[in-house]
Amino acid sequence: MTVSRAARVTLGDIAAGLSGALLVTLAVWALVLLAFEPAHARPNADALPRGLTEPAHARPNADALPRGLTVEDRHGHARNLDDVFPRSKRLLVFWRIDSKPSREALIHLHQNRHRLSKRNIFVVGISPSERSAAATFLQTQGIGFENLYDPGGKVASALGLGYVYPSLALLDEKDNVLGRTEGGGESFDIQFSRLLCACDAGKDGGGWIWIVGSALAGAALLTLVLGR
Repeated sequence: MTVSRAARVTLGDIAAGLSGALLVTLAVWALVLLAFEPAHARPNADALPRGLTEPAHARPNADALPRGLTVEDRHGHARNLDDVFPRSKRLLVFWRIDSKPSREALIHLHQNRHRLSKRNIFVVGISPSERSAAATFLQTQGIGFENLYDPGGKVASALGLGYVYPSLALLDEKDNVLGRTEGGGESFDIQFSRLLCACDAGKDGGGWIWIVGSALAGAALLTLVLGR
């Protein structure tokens, strides 16, 4: 019995069909993800979530923490900020002892230290206040975060933050700014939660790109191997 050429189905034809179907499926999923992904998870989102300031790259000299900034420890000794939890995510908290919202913010961060530790985020307090008064408050509240002093406010200024307390700056392992908040507006709890969202977005933002890219490469390899 003779089988017509049109009726023959080779392994290569099956592989090509499966690969084509996979490519179409991945393309559809990519469009769905782009359409429904939350704005705070997009590095180039058109609208910034409330509670975060404009993207760091929109401010001159505010996209990353400058190298070589010096601050003071509680004894008045100079310390290089680069040496405080280097190559780690850091949450810089700018606060003043005479600011009630600042004191409440530090207590809030202390109560949420487990949420921070799960993300490997180290908290560094930076204050222009008088050292002994600030140290007394931290000790009374049992707050064990690293706290440093910057009387001239040069660190906040270098990050594009104003003299509003409390303010936060979340840095990644390379000292790039993942997100910032400045005092006022929404409650500190909401601002803090949004910064954690910015941290998670920075950590997982490339995951779907890697998955889709790997699947496309696998489909192409399957076509080449089985299509011979």
